[in-house]
Amino acid sequence: MRRRFAHAWLIACASAAKPTTLQIATYNVLNPVHKSVGNNREADDDALWLARGRRQASFVAEALGAADVICFQEWFFEPRWQKLFEEALPAHRLCTARRRGIHPHDGSERRDGLAIFSRLPLVASEAVAAPVFDDGRSGLVATLQRRGDRPVVVATCHLPFADAAARQAQASACAAAAERQARRDDASLTVLCGDFNENAAAPACRGLEARGWTNCAAAAATQALDSGTGGTTFLGTTHRAHTGDALSCDHIFATDRTEGGQRSS
Repeated sequence: MRRRFAHAWLIACASAAKPTTLQIATYNVLNPVHKSVGNNREADDDALWLARGRRQASFVAEALGAADVICFQEWFFEPRWQKLFEEALPAHRLCTARRRGIHPHDGSERRDGLAIFSRLPLVASEAVAAPVFDDGRSGLVATLQRRGDRPVVVATCHLPFADAAARQAQASACAAAAERQARRDDASLTVLCGDFNENAAAPACRGLEARGWTNCAAAAATQALDSGTGGTTFLGTTHRAHTGDALSCDHIFATDRTEGGQRSS
């Protein structure tokens, strides 16, 4: 399976003395546990996954390394994998959330999950483990401190592939957790990004827009097309599935609202 990155540049002006730019990237790395190699898994062959890990870490450093925050889905919980990316991104610091439960392929503890690499100092992080995450998935929410400004909250998620209702429930749970943390930590901007496994017009994405979040890439594309703001449009290929299909399923949402719908001031 070949994965491509999705990224968007966000302009945050909520509380700064002058406009500041926050650069966010999101990338599904394809966990070696989930990558088939013949009748086996890539994770069973150290040489294979280490070689791909080196290539991916190099790509991330070259293509996304300038971003303030890089969010990863299908992060591989293996010390040597982590070391590859930490060496490639020496200016960033890492926080993670591991998926709960047992892997169906071999009965071992799950080794996949989420990761956030940030240039900004980490104030707090939390794994979202609401009842709707009955498949062991979680969200990861981090409060990050910008120099001379109020903090920002960045959250990431990887929504399930086959269940639209579960995607919508999990996206809402992640958004709610991020909003709560933003209110608690007096954040000026809140971001939720990741692999949503659906396009911008599907229920999970529309549900976030309905609660006051903006799909940043969709808004930017629409504005470029008609000088308007907001709205939903096809974002181009951000992801290729194992079938080879080109998908537009990686998204970056942002809001200046906190829990209860209040705006940051």
